[in-house]
Amino acid sequence: MPHRLFVIISNRLRGPKYLSLADNDIDVLVIPEGLLSVEKEPADNTSLGDAWTIILKNTIVKRIRSHAEWEQSSVRIAGHVRTCFGAVQEQTWRRDRRFHEQEADLCEELGHSIDVQIWGFHHEPTLSHIWTVLRQVRKIWKDPNLELKANFLADLEGAFQRAQELFDNASRRDNKREKWETLSLAKHEIVGLFDPLRIRLETAREISREDLQRAEKIRAEVKESIELKLPRAQNLLGDCRGSVVGEQAIEWFGKASEQLKVKFDLSQFPEWLNQLDTYLHKLRNSVTE
Repeated sequence: MPHRLFVIISNRLRGPKYLSLADNDIDVLVIPEGLLSVEKEPADNTSLGDAWTIILKNTIVKRIRSHAEWEQSSVRIAGHVRTCFGAVQEQTWRRDRRFHEQEADLCEELGHSIDVQIWGFHHEPTLSHIWTVLRQVRKIWKDPNLELKANFLADLEGAFQRAQELFDNASRRDNKREKWETLSLAKHEIVGLFDPLRIRLETAREISREDLQRAEKIRAEVKESIELKLPRAQNLLGDCRGSVVGEQAIEWFGKASEQLKVKFDLSQFPEWLNQLDTYLHKLRNSVTE
C-alpha cells in the first residue's frame, strides 16, 4: 500500500471547534502509514484564478516537496470549495468536486507525475464525504494510539473514493445531457430547414386545381430549395458526430446520414422528411439510454 499524504486547506478545521492549531502548526497526524497536513485558506477576497495560480499551487508544491517520500506517496489535496475554487458555486453540482486541470498543473510544477487528486469540499456533512471524515480528526489527533490514526487515514482515503464514485456518476449524467442537447439542437435545425418546404408543397397541392401553373412554379421552387438545403443538413449532422457514442447512437446516426442521401421525387418528400425526423429523434434519445 502506498504511503498516504493528505493536504487539507480549511480554516474551520484549523479553528477552535476542531483542532485549535497555532499559526505555524500544519502537521496534524504523522505516522508511518501517512501524513495529514492542514493548511490555511487563501484570503476571501482572492479571485478564483489567483487562489490557485498565485497562492495555493506554490503552497502545496512546497508542502509536498518537504515530505521525503512524496514521489512514492498517494497524494490527496482538498480545499474548502468557496475560498479555493469559488467559481464552482455557479455550477449545479454541490457535492465534492474534483479538479483535473489543477492536478495536471500541479504535476507539471512538481516536474514529476504522481498519484494525485485535488478536490473542493463544503463544510457540510450532508454534501461532503470528505468533510464527514475530516471533522472526526478532533477525536483522535492527540491520541497516542497509532492504529486509531492509521484507521482514520484509511477512512479518509475511503471518503475520496466515495466522492470519486459520486463525481463520476454526475459527470456521466452531465456528459449525456450535453450530448442530448447537441443532438436535439441538430435535429431541430435540420428538420427546420425542410419543414417550411413541406408546407409550401401542401399549398401547391391545394391550389393545383385552380392554378396549375402557379402550383408547378411552387413545386419547382421547393425542389430547388431542397437541393440547396441538403448539403447544409449534411453538414449540421456531421458537426455533431462527436456526440454520437454507443452502438445504438452510431446506428441511428448512420441511418440519418443515409436518409439525407436518398433520392426522391416531390410526392415522396413528406414521407422522406417524417422518416428523417424519426431517425434524428431516435439518435438524440439513444445517448441517454
